[in-house]
Amino acid sequence: IASTEPFKREWESNLRQAVRKDIRRVVANPEDIRRYTVEFYQLASSVSKASGGQ
Repeated sequence: IASTEPFKREWESNLRQAVRKDIRRVVANPEDIRRYTVEFYQLASSVSKASGGQ
């Protein structure tokens, strides 16, 4: 899991419980996370439209 906040760790235990898996956190550049988030949601939207979704 990539994070831009290396010292904020409170959310990790909640995520571990939600996904029921161990996680490994890495620190990432905020601009990289923003770019990949936009790409992910654009791809998800394209797939949804191609499969007949909204």
